[in-house]
Amino acid sequence: MLVSARTADIDKIRGLGLAADDYVSKPFSPSELMARVKAHLERYRKLTGKDPVESSLLSLGPISVDHLKKIVRVRDGEIELTSREYELLLLFVNNPDRLFSKEELYSRVWGEDTG
Repeated sequence: MLVSARTADIDKIRGLGLAADDYVSKPFSPSELMARVKAHLERYRKLTGKDPVESSLLSLGPISVDHLKKIVRVRDGEIELTSREYELLLLFVNNPDRLFSKEELYSRVWGEDTG
């Protein structure tokens, strides 16, 4: 969902063309925004059969990651990570059978081109 101060049709078209599911122009009513969020969550539930909150939990062996709350647990203990460590862990948990080169890691986590 994209929230923007831009109100021109071309800006809305561009935003929706960049994969936004919805476009809300400022100023907006907080109750309208909440209604739109609830509608998107309900659509997600109907399409996937999953609760969005439940689908935020990722597990790999003894590691579990709640990517909405940004909480990492190993076995029964919660661990704290830096933002880069967290992004790396999330990348690895989402791709358990994949090897990454150093260049790919820099590109995907740091957003840097090593070339």
